[in-house]
Amino acid sequence: MSAIKLSLAQYEELVKFMSLTESQDIIDNDTAEHASILVKELVKSSKKEIRLFTTSFCPAFYSRIEIKNEFESAAKRGVSLRIISRQQINKNDVFDSYTQLFKNGIEFHIAPNGILDDEQNQLNNFIIIDNLGLRYEQGDLCTPCGETISDVKARASFNRPQAADFFIAKFDASFKETPVDGVNGQ
Repeated sequence: MSAIKLSLAQYEELVKFMSLTESQDIIDNDTAEHASILVKELVKSSKKEIRLFTTSFCPAFYSRIEIKNEFESAAKRGVSLRIISRQQINKNDVFDSYTQLFKNGIEFHIAPNGILDDEQNQLNNFIIIDNLGLRYEQGDLCTPCGETISDVKARASFNRPQAADFFIAKFDASFKETPVDGVNGQ
């Protein structure tokens, strides 16, 4: 059976519906445009906390206006943002602009390669919304990040607390073990 090909508008409509209904279904993304739609809607659905594990806080992705606008809205709603990065990102201009959005601070830690991994899993870029929604990339640990981003393979859901629990446990344990960067007084 072959997959149904959706236009970008149809994909966005489906993702919005999944968010609105807090669907437990899993949706894949294959492109940076799909990733942008998913991250935007996940952040929009946040009520309390966003946990973000990133390789580099990719400027080509996080500078997209639709992404940044949703993070700004989340900050205005009082949503907290905790970030773990495999690389130093506090000299990243796009990251610096996010620290201005979150006036109460962004908790930011550095995690060396392997700290979030176990024998069976190499965790790559992921985002957890509250304790329900998540998006996680599949494949290489180093997702290419340049002026343009090409294919990005990931899976997401708006309401999978059991799946989110795995990522939360890894994130929270790593957050305790990794050095604090000190962004915005954290």
